[in-house]
Amino acid sequence: MQRKGYNGFSYADLAADLGVCKATIHHHFPTKADLGRTVIAQYRAGFTAALADIDENHISAQQRLQSYIMLFRDTLEKKHKICLAVMLAAGIESLPESVKEELTLFFQVNDLWLTDTLQAGKTNGEFVFSSSAAEAAKMIFSALSGAMVVAQSIGDPDRLHTVGDWLATFLSPNQTLEPSSPQQNKA
Repeated sequence: MQRKGYNGFSYADLAADLGVCKATIHHHFPTKADLGRTVIAQYRAGFTAALADIDENHISAQQRLQSYIMLFRDTLEKKHKICLAVMLAAGIESLPESVKEELTLFFQVNDLWLTDTLQAGKTNGEFVFSSSAAEAAKMIFSALSGAMVVAQSIGDPDRLHTVGDWLATFLSPNQTLEPSSPQQNKA
C-alpha cells in the first residue's frame, strides 16, 4: 500500500508478501476498507510514538523540528518509500470514508505536534515567523510531503534535504535566505 497506493494493491499481493492464503487475510479483514483503516491506524500509532520519542529526547524546538524532518528523510532514503498517509492522500477521491477518516486523524496528529513545537520555538526565541504556528505547521508538513513525492518520483533525495534545510533555516532568528544546498556542500 505504501508503494502502490490503496488502489494499486490487492489481497493477492499481500498474501504473496506474507506467505499466507488470501482467505486468511479476509478472515481478519473482511473488506479492503477494514484492512486500509487498520493499516493507517497502526501507521499513525507508530508515527505518534516516534513524535513522543522526539519530545522525550530533544529539549529544544529546533532539535525537535530537525528530528521531525529526519522522519521524512529516513522514510525516503532508508526505506525507499513515501509516507503512507501522503501516498494514500494522493488518491483521496477513491478512498472509502473510513480510510479517509484515519488519514484525517494522521494529518491532525502532525498538525498538532508541529503547531506545539513551532509555538514553543517562537515563544523561546528559537523560531521567527509572522503567521500563526498552526499555519506554519501546515506549510511545513505540506512542503515536506510534496518534496518527498517529487524526490521519489525523480530519484533525487537531495530535493527533500534542500526543502528540510530551507525550512529549518527560514524559521531561524538568524536566518540567511541562502541555506547551503547539497550541491554546494559537494564542491
